[in-house]
Amino acid sequence: PEGKLPIMLPASAQDVIEPNQAGAWKARPSSAASTHDASDDMTVRVLQADSRRLVAYDEGVFTSYRSEVFKAAFPFGHGLSYTSFAYQDPSVIAAARAADRGSDVGLGAAADSGCEGKDALAVARVTVVNAGRWPGREVVQVYAEFPADPNSPRLQLRGFGKTALLRPGDSEVLCFPFSRRDLSVYQPGAWGMWKLQDVVRVHIGASSADLRYTLSFKIKEASGSLRDGDKDRHVHSE
Repeated sequence: PEGKLPIMLPASAQDVIEPNQAGAWKARPSSAASTHDASDDMTVRVLQADSRRLVAYDEGVFTSYRSEVFKAAFPFGHGLSYTSFAYQDPSVIAAARAADRGSDVGLGAAADSGCEGKDALAVARVTVVNAGRWPGREVVQVYAEFPADPNSPRLQLRGFGKTALLRPGDSEVLCFPFSRRDLSVYQPGAWGMWKLQDVVRVHIGASSADLRYTLSFKIKEASGSLRDGDKDRHVHSE
């Protein structure tokens, strides 16, 4: 086995979203109506309920692994393997420097072309080692955290990558390019925009509950809020 769960399986019935039915009733046009189709002499009855219950889902993005309340029987990203994997040498670097690291860099699923990726602002790298006794593949996941934004979940999936088949003792380097949007938070309003965050934490792990490393870095840019076309950005790892 080498797959990972794309959902969180809840530990109990209390660990799922409860619909908010406050003010959920909305009147609809009344009862049944009949129409007659003269062309083929068919009678079509159109039934319409007197009212329809509407449910408001106001939990926003705080669902699944993004909720700090729900407990998981099996967390988002969880998976089994016949072997085990160690993560080593994590780093986050500016995208322009990532392309100079040589041909030893493998591509994660978030990558576009080359380690730098298209329109990447920063790149996370990690070495995956098969530390077990059997060949296997690992799926590495990268989550972003934005400490300055209290309205964002602590973890937000920003990339994932699968290694090649690794024999015991073999290793592979995966890289995960982050675009401007990957490192931004949406600001609602009349002129809604994506605001690039000054400080970002990147969590690298085997699942949303099995995080092996946390890296922090700062972003300096000229204009405050970035829209398409803004270029003056620099990444500083801590």
